[in-house]
Amino acid sequence: MVRLQPIPALLLLGVAFSIHAPGQTASGTISGRVTDSAGAVIVGASIELTSVERGTTSNIVTNEAGIYVFPSVLPGRYRMAARNQGFKQAEVKNLPVEVGSRLEQNFQLEVGSVIDSVAVEGAEPLVNTVSSTVSSVVQGAPIQDLPLNGRDTLQLALTQPGVTPMTITTTGFAGNGFSIAGGRANSVTYMLDGGVNNSVATSTAVVNPNPDTIGEFRILTNNYSAEYGRSNGGIVNVVTKSGTNELHGSLYDYLRNKALNANNFFNQANAGAYTARPTLIRNQFGGTVGGPVTIPKLVNGKDRLFWFFGYQGQRQNSTTVNPQVGVFTPEQLTGDFSHAVKGGPDPGVSAFLLSHPYFQPNAQLASQAIIDPTRINPVSKAILASALIPTSPTGILTPNGIAQDNRDEYLGKLDYQINSSERFSITLVRNHNPVLNPFPGGSGPGFATLSVADQYFAALNLTSVITPGLLNEAHFTAQRLATGTTGYANKLPSAPALGFQITPDLNTGPPIITFAVQGLTLGFAGSVPGKYADTSYFWTDNLSWTRGRHNLKFGGSFAIVQNNGQFAYETNGTLTFSGSTSSGGIGSGSDLADFLFGLPNAFTQWPNAFSSAHGHQYTAFAQDEWKVRPNFTLTLGVRYEYNTPKFDPQGRNYMIISGHQSKKFPLAPLGLNFPCDPDAPCPGVYFPDKNNFAPRFGFAWDPWKKGKTSIRGGFGVFYDVLNAQDIQWQNGTVPFYSSAVLTFTRSMVPANGPSTIMADPYGSAGVVNPFPSKPLSPDLNFQKAGFLPFGPNSVLIDPYQRNPYTYGWNLTVQQALGAGVALQVAYVGSSSHKQIVNVDRNSFIAGTTVRPLNLQAGLQYPNAFAYMGVDKSLGSSNYEGLLTSVTKRVGGSRLGDAFFTLAYTYSKVLSDQDAYLQNISAYNQHQFYAPAAYDVRQRLVFSGGWELPFASLWSKGPKRLLSGWSLYPILSTQTGFPVDFNSGIARNPAVPGPGGDGAPGLVRPYWTGGSEQTLDPRGVKTFTVNGVQRTGHFFFDPSAFLIPACYASTAAPGTPGGCPAPTYGNLQRNTFRGPGLTNFDLSLEKKTNLIKERAQLLFRAEFFNVLNHAEFLAPTGQVSARSALIGQVTSTNPPRIGQLALKIVF
Repeated sequence: MVRLQPIPALLLLGVAFSIHAPGQTASGTISGRVTDSAGAVIVGASIELTSVERGTTSNIVTNEAGIYVFPSVLPGRYRMAARNQGFKQAEVKNLPVEVGSRLEQNFQLEVGSVIDSVAVEGAEPLVNTVSSTVSSVVQGAPIQDLPLNGRDTLQLALTQPGVTPMTITTTGFAGNGFSIAGGRANSVTYMLDGGVNNSVATSTAVVNPNPDTIGEFRILTNNYSAEYGRSNGGIVNVVTKSGTNELHGSLYDYLRNKALNANNFFNQANAGAYTARPTLIRNQFGGTVGGPVTIPKLVNGKDRLFWFFGYQGQRQNSTTVNPQVGVFTPEQLTGDFSHAVKGGPDPGVSAFLLSHPYFQPNAQLASQAIIDPTRINPVSKAILASALIPTSPTGILTPNGIAQDNRDEYLGKLDYQINSSERFSITLVRNHNPVLNPFPGGSGPGFATLSVADQYFAALNLTSVITPGLLNEAHFTAQRLATGTTGYANKLPSAPALGFQITPDLNTGPPIITFAVQGLTLGFAGSVPGKYADTSYFWTDNLSWTRGRHNLKFGGSFAIVQNNGQFAYETNGTLTFSGSTSSGGIGSGSDLADFLFGLPNAFTQWPNAFSSAHGHQYTAFAQDEWKVRPNFTLTLGVRYEYNTPKFDPQGRNYMIISGHQSKKFPLAPLGLNFPCDPDAPCPGVYFPDKNNFAPRFGFAWDPWKKGKTSIRGGFGVFYDVLNAQDIQWQNGTVPFYSSAVLTFTRSMVPANGPSTIMADPYGSAGVVNPFPSKPLSPDLNFQKAGFLPFGPNSVLIDPYQRNPYTYGWNLTVQQALGAGVALQVAYVGSSSHKQIVNVDRNSFIAGTTVRPLNLQAGLQYPNAFAYMGVDKSLGSSNYEGLLTSVTKRVGGSRLGDAFFTLAYTYSKVLSDQDAYLQNISAYNQHQFYAPAAYDVRQRLVFSGGWELPFASLWSKGPKRLLSGWSLYPILSTQTGFPVDFNSGIARNPAVPGPGGDGAPGLVRPYWTGGSEQTLDPRGVKTFTVNGVQRTGHFFFDPSAFLIPACYASTAAPGTPGGCPAPTYGNLQRNTFRGPGLTNFDLSLEKKTNLIKERAQLLFRAEFFNVLNHAEFLAPTGQVSARSALIGQVTSTNPPRIGQLALKIVF
């Protein structure tokens, strides 16, 4: 038989050794002291650590302080032995080690012969007496047994204290659906087997392995030590399963069918508009297998070389149910608005027809708000003839669309114990996911797109014991996320074919149409076709050194990150119909009727463009875990992080530096600069931020020295990376590509004739059509190219942008209550600064209609600059939370084995804004400091498992039938999410608006109704909203909204005709709350032993929202107070969904 030879360590270190990533670790730490019966330390005692599953062994001796440390221990179960001449051997059996755990295992040796042994059974520590970090772990039974909708392991994070869900869909809220201790969802670092698992652009997890391949994961909530960084919103550290000395694995199939499901609430809520139960047919199937690498007569991997492989496939056809929207009734689609308002004529449409007789020469019909069908705009007619506009008899539609989601996921892992001093592992992941999305960018049916996502991940780890007190961990990680839209599910006519006189960069379909009052958007997704690729490489090295009572750790990392893409973003144009004139509408006040008149108030068009964002990330840290006393540990550390400014290798970036003339493009307006211009960043779009030092401090105290009580606390500074999303959005905008933002006014509406706005938007606005895009040349005249005024169709980044940072602190008490139960109570707080928000860089000077950039001395073009949103480091947020939990580890009793976690979070998070591309006031950056959109005041979750005691209660019954039954529940309840409203005022570059700054999206309505009176949305109520009777499922009465008449003025506030003084309304951001959410998921499982108990057959029946309780969802993002659906709930979380599964475990 061939002996396994050690892999050359220098070769592996050459691949994996270096000095952005956190100080990665997919392991735990075991430390302790060895004393005699009198309490005196024993120097030189031998400590042996043996893996129960893998048979691998490590040895170390205690130092001059009687202390030993195993700084890198793979998760699993271990046997420990302490030996010293003249003393009996002490053993601990089945000691569990978790990812990221800091275990303290002390030994007290009795005088006697070393051949004698004193053994105790190991137990999972209930109390952490070493680390100050607030964290929680999910492992074993919860991952394998709890009901997981979609088999998404990371959703189990929501069973832990301090973790709250996010339902936000507004731009910039990229993330995996939860907030950790008040952090933004895209400020979480995901780690997989020691490697960073975050995308470059949005910081979402690149791969998310299925639960059968996951061993466990730990959530670092607050005050993590200096070896961790990259993000200031928490760490999720996932470890996959490994092979062992025994061949083990699983085979499974999970089946869903609509026969097991309930119907969506809104599919059956409106009389006369019943929709059948949505289709949901899903098969999730696959298996895992792992063991020692064994090739007869060639290789025997027992105790040394192990492999593991997992595959999961998914085939899903379903019906997606979108939130309710307003639509045309069949009679309105022909121009008949005679029953549109309180059963009578729409007064706005009637008045418009009487003043514009071209659209209805018959005055009697005009007074009834009936448009002459022959006078409907020709382009609108063409769109209607193409059946692109949905209708409903009630004017309210619950859109249903066919969806498809197929997946193939592969994971492989190899672990090699090279010798007693070196350990190597490699993890490889590959996922493929084609999708049919019925609602990719709009809210109406008929515009489905095809897309595909491919994810790749590789992690290599080498752990080397250099001396008994010195250990090195080297990591290399590579990852790639390649996604894109590949086409349309059905071919629709192009914009020119419908009569639009535009010349797109890429002609792919009809324009997008937005009806602001109805909440209806029709059209294909903004980026079809599109390609997108994130690629990252991380090198990390950590050195652990045990010296006396100090456990020192040093490390650093280097990363190369890239994001490259191509986007055909709204190349066919977007038409907006805002409705009322105070919202920017230019016709009848009805967004639906204005479509038939051919009177949009805005038209935008964007290019087919390429984007690229590259950068490097560097980190270094040092920390000392100091055992000040046997029952008191002090952790001190400092971390440094530097991210080079991300840049486009093609130089397609720009920024505003007031008063500076570009040398690269000398005809650019004064103040518009480009990378490597004099006084401009080079390369990139913002200057480097090199002062990101992050000190950390923590303590852990065991006051009674029994390991059953701990008091822990700490303080630290935590920095966040700047995602590439902003650079990605800037690429593909003026001046490197063409784009247009056109605003139309009532003066452009003919008094007695047809409108040409839809047919010829550029000609109607009197501007140059900049399409198709042309390469930018140094002698380009920006004005003649149609690029001025500059700002509305550009994405600006502050050249002085800085990394966000957070001050975090905590005080935590843990107490073991006995019988495997522990209580934890933690006060967690944080204060975040320099968060990225969006602000108008060129807002109106207060009380005027003048913008400051247009006052630059020497500006070549008059009024060269309009409004421009700039990403700046101006946001702040604060979090305070009481995080409590009661946990019981798996244990038996007369009533059967059980485990559970009861987690309660009482918290508050306040912020200026919540995400990239969300705006703050240019006049006062803290104007809208209020509850964050993801502020959840209270959340209670119970999760666990119970082996039903049928067999023990009926001892003489049939064992095979009675044994193996278990229940696994997850019950959650929480307060509702905040809801925000604005006044629905369309932006006009020449109008200051009520706030005076020219940012009407910041203006809220006035509220005259006192405190919010919550209504039960299950019932149907009727209220008068904006002068129109609306019937629906209201969660509050919106009739108390007031929009002052001055909001429609074009004059600056404080001047004649304008509002008396600048105002954003009396309604603060996120004042209202949506309905609370309660959900109950339940699994019933029957285990049957097979083949002499070497295998088990599992039958599972799982039901999500088992009680079919309607969880009404509040609107997300900003809701216009002029919306036809204001105050209404239009969607719910999924109804009851059932699935059945068969699984074989061996």
